[in-house]
Amino acid sequence: FVALQVQRTMLKHGTRLSVLGASGVAVSIYAIHVKRQKMKLHDGYVALCDSETFSCSQVLTSEYSALLSHLNLVGKASILNVSNAHLGVLAYSLFPLYPVVRKMPYHAQFYTAVSSCMVVAMVYLAYILAFVLRDFCIVCVATYVITGALLWSSLNLWQALATRRARIYGTIYITCSYK
Repeated sequence: FVALQVQRTMLKHGTRLSVLGASGVAVSIYAIHVKRQKMKLHDGYVALCDSETFSCSQVLTSEYSALLSHLNLVGKASILNVSNAHLGVLAYSLFPLYPVVRKMPYHAQFYTAVSSCMVVAMVYLAYILAFVLRDFCIVCVATYVITGALLWSSLNLWQALATRRARIYGTIYITCSYK
């Protein structure tokens, strides 16, 4: 019974990781679309996420929208100089792969490490959004929420696996000690 309960818990966390990852991919693809349309049509394009009081398209086309080159980690002419949204598609794409990745040892730690790195980047980008650009971007905030939920789910998955291992090895220890 305990093994079945732990299995259900892990399935729940895996499903949550997959759905959140797919949501992150969708939001990132929309951000790429907004940036491309704004760059192509300039003032002739008004994104669904724009309003009279805030403009996600201005945020998504700002100098901070390509963090790797902004931080001088890659050159402006580098093939690696991609938008944050492209990096988001790449990072979020790892999470719907959970059914495959879960067969690897330490998959919970892998997802926790990836989502932790993503949270660090998101905190920096949230700071830029609020205090440097002084704007609001609903698309950006959606990615912050998704990324926070991914970290929470990854940590819960790790805890569920640790609980399962403790129960399995604890049972083996108890069984062996009675013989």
